[in-house]
Amino acid sequence: MDRELNVEDTAHPPTGLAALLAREYGLEGAWDRLGSERDDTFRLRAADEAFLVKVSPPAEPFESIDLQISAITHLARTTCLPVPRIRRTLGRAPATILPAAGDDQPARIVHVMRFLPGSDLASHRMTFGQAERVGEVHGEVTRALARFHHTRERRRLIWDLAELPALAELADGLADRAHRELARRVMRCFECTVMPLANEFARQVVHGDFSVYNVLADPSTPGFVTGVVDFGDLHHGPVVFDLAIALSNLLDHRMADPWSAGARHVTGFLKVRPLPRHHREALAVAAVARSLQRALLSESRAQNDPVRAEYVLGHARSDWPNIEAGLETIEIATAHFSNAGSRECRTQSYGESR
Repeated sequence: MDRELNVEDTAHPPTGLAALLAREYGLEGAWDRLGSERDDTFRLRAADEAFLVKVSPPAEPFESIDLQISAITHLARTTCLPVPRIRRTLGRAPATILPAAGDDQPARIVHVMRFLPGSDLASHRMTFGQAERVGEVHGEVTRALARFHHTRERRRLIWDLAELPALAELADGLADRAHRELARRVMRCFECTVMPLANEFARQVVHGDFSVYNVLADPSTPGFVTGVVDFGDLHHGPVVFDLAIALSNLLDHRMADPWSAGARHVTGFLKVRPLPRHHREALAVAAVARSLQRALLSESRAQNDPVRAEYVLGHARSDWPNIEAGLETIEIATAHFSNAGSRECRTQSYGESR
């Protein structure tokens, strides 16, 4: 989710939404539309508090929304993690239905959460210590979700990193020759290095998109992290892939060491949720593969949905140079992550001389 106002859209909610919120939740106020990939997301500024209002895509089944709400509720009940609190309807329901309004607006599911403070990590220049703290929070979320189960958790998602081989046609269809060759290299590396280990990876319900856009922070607060949001990609999958997704988002081709911030995230994560050495050896390749997955799917989504193209491509703007930088340094990164968690590695930053 992007907290910046999407100026291409009006701030007005879909027909009937304001009346629905007043009737079902007793909430009224000013509306801001926020950028999002699939659903319609708004900030509702009520008299004394702000709320996040999410309106599902038309075809989204209720079970998928219930999966998200149930996971957030589980985390809020069993941990002290900064996750949104679900605002129930006046009748104590966790969600409600926005009725259809003619042929142009089918019925959709609405749920409401309290709006968390802070701004997304993408707007912060993190210190290594802050990056490590974010990794610890990621580990805490993952550890807590290991005890969570839901009938919809094994749904199939195109954003699941295990689905990367299914995107070969998109890779072969890239117009840019250099990008096409990069994509083929990454896919070969992923299939040779990561997929043979897939059946050995520990699996559980994972966040699915622990990215710089889905973690909120405030440097003035002691814990730095003020929110973990957007559970729309929640699913049952390999823990190592979930960590690779976060690592991918921290790759930075502009740095002499493109893995530096990500390495600190991994250090923080492993303090809370250790991984076996051979799982850690797959991290760097899986992270670059995730960058490729995002680049391919973002280009495809932008072509098919021009209205959301700016939002979708904005999250993928650095993927190709990051893929190239990641590949160039992948052996060094793999060696580092395979040793991550050792006493020597914990006291030393990636890229520092001994």
